[in-house]
Amino acid sequence: MESYCSAKPNFQHVVEPSKFTYQLLDFIAPFQREESDESSRLRQRAVLLDLPNELLLQIFESLQNELYSLSLVSKRLHYLALPIYLARNGMSPFSGELILFDERSQDVLQALSIALFRPTLKRIHCTFNFGRPQKELIRNIRGMVRLASKLSRMEEVHFDIIRIPDMGQDLDSNLYKKLLMDDVGGDWEQEFLVLFRSVLETGCITLTVCLQGSGWSVVSTPNELVSAIGSRKWSSRLCGFFPCSSITCSFWCKSQGIDLPPVPSVVVPRGHIDLKTFNLHCSMLLNAQFCSRTIEILNSSCLSTLSLKHLCVDPAAWAIILPRIDLHALSSLSIDACTIMYEDLSDFLHRHPHITHLYLGRRLSPPPPDARLSKSALCQLSHLSATREYLISFLAPTGSSPYVKKVDLLVRILRGDRFNFKKLDNEMSSISYRLRKVELSLELSLESSTGDWMSPNIYPNYHKEDSIIPYIVKVHINLRTYYLPRDVMATLPRWLSSFPSLKQASISSPSQTPPTDVLLLHPFFHSMGKLCPGIETIEINDHTYDIEAYL
Repeated sequence: MESYCSAKPNFQHVVEPSKFTYQLLDFIAPFQREESDESSRLRQRAVLLDLPNELLLQIFESLQNELYSLSLVSKRLHYLALPIYLARNGMSPFSGELILFDERSQDVLQALSIALFRPTLKRIHCTFNFGRPQKELIRNIRGMVRLASKLSRMEEVHFDIIRIPDMGQDLDSNLYKKLLMDDVGGDWEQEFLVLFRSVLETGCITLTVCLQGSGWSVVSTPNELVSAIGSRKWSSRLCGFFPCSSITCSFWCKSQGIDLPPVPSVVVPRGHIDLKTFNLHCSMLLNAQFCSRTIEILNSSCLSTLSLKHLCVDPAAWAIILPRIDLHALSSLSIDACTIMYEDLSDFLHRHPHITHLYLGRRLSPPPPDARLSKSALCQLSHLSATREYLISFLAPTGSSPYVKKVDLLVRILRGDRFNFKKLDNEMSSISYRLRKVELSLELSLESSTGDWMSPNIYPNYHKEDSIIPYIVKVHINLRTYYLPRDVMATLPRWLSSFPSLKQASISSPSQTPPTDVLLLHPFFHSMGKLCPGIETIEINDHTYDIEAYL
């Protein structure tokens, strides 16, 4: 023993343990137990189990398919081998992201079913394909439920819904229900509700539900929604989209066969859900089968951020749903591609006075020309992003939104149209005095794939008293092309020089990757530095570039 200890070990071929190895050593330390003399004598021949954890981890990291079997041998090997196996299949027990359902999903779910520990995930991305066979869909939903029961916490959950084939056409309610029952199964709605409850019970903070591909039309009628969620006092603003404005709400509902019994609204206790951000981008959750549960999730959580996008819901349905949503902690609201009437939106904003960030996208129904938001609404608003119509409606009244510091003007340029500085100044002249006092940004959405929208003969009139062009400090351009067109990159610096106070410019394209063409970037940044001396930063697909490096 003494001679063995006095020998000088050779560390030349010793592999330095990885950071993941040290994390596993700290992870399994509480689960190691002292072994009795009897068990030590029984394990004298088990050479593998006599090795220290450091060497076992080094061995396991070089194994492939044997890790799952080793995790079933003993409790000690379970805590050593199974975390490595899960990490190999896309799931680390310490942090990271898990994607379901792909070719490795069933291996991960099977391993988690035998796990003796409860890992934590920062983000999980799950796709449910309703075009797949019924048994596969139900199996995936139940697998996700079992996964949620095995995790100690899921901070962010993202669900992608792939619609049933041929659901893009107009379908009546009976045919829609028949498709659900025949192709998916009668227990589909209940299975999905169990899934949502399981996810929220893990302490989920951010929940996103998106629809992949084309929209899923919600064909639930107002009568079905009333029956599903119970009626509440309907406002007379419903007359705004009736065939005749003099027709009352009750008369119209009776003519459509909609019964409105005086059922009181259910008060849901708050604080039972840790959800802080809810991105609702799928109309399925506002169908009659799920609408009541969706409203319950919203009202029972201390939600601070809500995003409503790509929701194919009828205006009459929104008039039923929005009055039942009460988010006392809501501070950030984003709405786009929704058929919400201005009166319903105005009432919702009045009931949520703590909103500080408001985004109203270009695909939102515009307000009436003379509509003005009451100055009692949005009293704490600090950042407003909206189209010209909504900016005028919200900022024109005297004393409205006194704490607004940032304003983003959203402009859409159709194919064949040109950006006109003079037209923009004339349209915003009624609120130019407000825009000159805030940090003003211009966000352009282009349908053209070329640079013909940049007119070389129409420049702003800086001497005009109510011009807002000299006060724009940021310009963001959304391109429709996958790659950055060379003619746009060559002409853009000259066009951006029309904004004398410009400090930041950004460009985004569907590729979401920064360009690597040096021959394209070098002339662009050189021209930007020369023509726009006040420019500080330039971003292309969320990648910031240093202009001085190209000058």
